[in-house]
Amino acid sequence: MKTLQTIIAGTLIAAAAGSVSAWTDNRFATDVISSANLAGLYYNDAAAVLGKPSTKIDDTAGMGSEPGIFTISMVYGAHTTDPGGAKVIATLGNVSTQGEIVVEFAQPIVEDPANWYGKEFIVYGNSFFKSNGYVEMATNMESYYLNNGTVNSTSNEAVSVSVSPDLINWYTYTTPKADMYWPINTFAWDKTTHAWSCDELDWTKPVPNWLDYTSFAGKSVVAAIDMYQGSAGGTAFDLAESGFSSIKYIRMRSNGGEVDGLSRVSKPVSSGQAKALPDGVPVSLGPQVVTAGREELGDCFYIESQDRSCGIKVVGKSAPRGVLATVSGVMTTVGGERTIRATWLETGSPAEVLPLGLSNRAIGGGPVSLDPSTSSSGQLGVKDGSGLNNIGLLVHTWGSVKSVDSAALAFTISDGSGRDVKCVLQPASALPALGSYVSVTGISTCVPDGGGSLLPVIRIRRASDVKTHLAG
Repeated sequence: MKTLQTIIAGTLIAAAAGSVSAWTDNRFATDVISSANLAGLYYNDAAAVLGKPSTKIDDTAGMGSEPGIFTISMVYGAHTTDPGGAKVIATLGNVSTQGEIVVEFAQPIVEDPANWYGKEFIVYGNSFFKSNGYVEMATNMESYYLNNGTVNSTSNEAVSVSVSPDLINWYTYTTPKADMYWPINTFAWDKTTHAWSCDELDWTKPVPNWLDYTSFAGKSVVAAIDMYQGSAGGTAFDLAESGFSSIKYIRMRSNGGEVDGLSRVSKPVSSGQAKALPDGVPVSLGPQVVTAGREELGDCFYIESQDRSCGIKVVGKSAPRGVLATVSGVMTTVGGERTIRATWLETGSPAEVLPLGLSNRAIGGGPVSLDPSTSSSGQLGVKDGSGLNNIGLLVHTWGSVKSVDSAALAFTISDGSGRDVKCVLQPASALPALGSYVSVTGISTCVPDGGGSLLPVIRIRRASDVKTHLAG
């Protein structure tokens, strides 16, 4: 028979390492191999397609009714330069001359059916949805609508895409063409401030492959962003069609089309993999179990891998306890705790996980996935903590009540293992009596101690998570 400790060791094995190698951003194309016949004063630099696609432009010429710094979106395509003066797109040829760019990815793109929607790479152009009037910097995208969906519902020029593992053997896609569907949308929309948020959408997640141009007919921009499901847009390609198991080179040809960038497609990640990413990086998770709902905690909810290997805090959206949730968002750190600021959320079928039984001493644990090159990736452990990191997981522990703080709705328990643990209740929950013996179930979290360390805390979800027992 497996003991509880054996189960814990098995399910948390992925969190056992205290550090990882430095995170390498290999999402985007890294080098231009060749280029020919690029057109236009602002659009003749092939290097403009390398790295992350553009997010904002300096439109001092005033494409709309006012000049200024504009967010690149599905209704405002990239053009001119970014706010720093760098060129943002390359134009391939013109009506009478075909242009071409060949780029390289430093790390090969590998065919993998487990990637989002079975795709392997994305090419970004500067197409945009046609809509009702000019876009201005203060345009409210909640009331700005796309035109009726037809095959001509975007402003676009077709870009032909080919792939190669060696610059000798090539495969050219007949369809899709890049710089058509789907237009870039760089940021999420904040419905509270009625403005673009600072949270980027995921450059490595394609738009869902069941959508077509008719899906967006008459939708507001905000509704259309939700339909992207956390994706930043672009045209996604399936490497399996080419017959190559991996490629390093992508060639783009067009008579007037634009390219803004290229990215590889990622797999859905777990909450543990998300914690290893630096702050500010977009991330898209596969289905995770909601272990504590926003309605219970007030300011956030928690999700956990179905194998109970890791859990993480989510802010910015709302989900109820006891369902599967698929989340896209941006990694951040709040009060020392790795957190996802959600840009998109979908809840699904009912799902539960059992809490992990831990001694008070084991709550929090040591560090996990810390990157020595940055202070904003991986999860710190708690002060004097060791063993497997469990911050973000649903846990169960026990002990005698050593102190009660009625103003803070908190109490401290001790099981004699060498560390007292603070438990925080939700409003309308009853505090246990001083000296009583209790068992508690809740989310393992942490708070700064004011001296640069973290202290373990258990956030109780509901009154029934605290049970009083007879001592002895």
